[in-house]
Amino acid sequence: MLILKKSDQTGLIGPSRNLWKNCPILDILEDPTIGVFRRDMFDAFPPHASTGSAAMSGALGDYMTYLHQGSAIVPAGAHGGGLKFTMDGNDEGAALGPYVAPLQIAKGKGKLWFEACVKTSIIDNTKHGFFLGLLEGNAIAAGVPITTAGVLADKNLVGFHRLEGDGDALDAVYKADGQTAVTVKADAAALAANTWINLGLYYDESDLYFYVDGEPLGDKVAAAGISAAAFPNDVLLGPVFAVMSGASSGMGYSSIRFWQYAQLHV
Repeated sequence: MLILKKSDQTGLIGPSRNLWKNCPILDILEDPTIGVFRRDMFDAFPPHASTGSAAMSGALGDYMTYLHQGSAIVPAGAHGGGLKFTMDGNDEGAALGPYVAPLQIAKGKGKLWFEACVKTSIIDNTKHGFFLGLLEGNAIAAGVPITTAGVLADKNLVGFHRLEGDGDALDAVYKADGQTAVTVKADAAALAANTWINLGLYYDESDLYFYVDGEPLGDKVAAAGISAAAFPNDVLLGPVFAVMSGASSGMGYSSIRFWQYAQLHV
């Protein structure tokens, strides 16, 4: 099984060996009854319709999307591929997320792995926020998964949130619809401008771990938290990346290099 590593020499970035070391990727690929696996390096992706005169929603490639007027999802200009999410006004953004949601974090649903690689052009406060992680299916819309107030929408989700008011850090968070969002760890990962960072999740059928550049955080969601009402354990989830502007100009942009997920069937 080939797992790419970060390389300053080539600019190639791939999944973290430490996070994926116990995932039977080849077995899943040979026998899909074992589980589900998908990797998207975003090295081939369709252009979206113009958003110059109006917002746009609907399918984009294999995913659902919402783009505010003037926002865009364009090639990241990175060696190997990737997508750049841009905004051109305050309270505007772009989101790419699941229509089919194949994953579930709950006891008895199987081990789960998720990882993506992202970067942001700017780490100043009040410029823009982003969310990376897992979201309920067919939910992408204006203000989902991040509202124009810069907070998480009332949806089922789990992942990493860069608050627009805290541009150089990411919080590890989760939320079930109708429940208050839970911050597992504030400032869980530090961001540097124009620097790729790998962010991931691993569920071992008991606890959920958050990973940063292939290393688990000390904080986790234990089994009791997974089964609690505040955690989205009763819904199917899929990958999502979204940005939302908090400034009318100079808000910068964020990019995604790849995402990859797997879950075993039980």
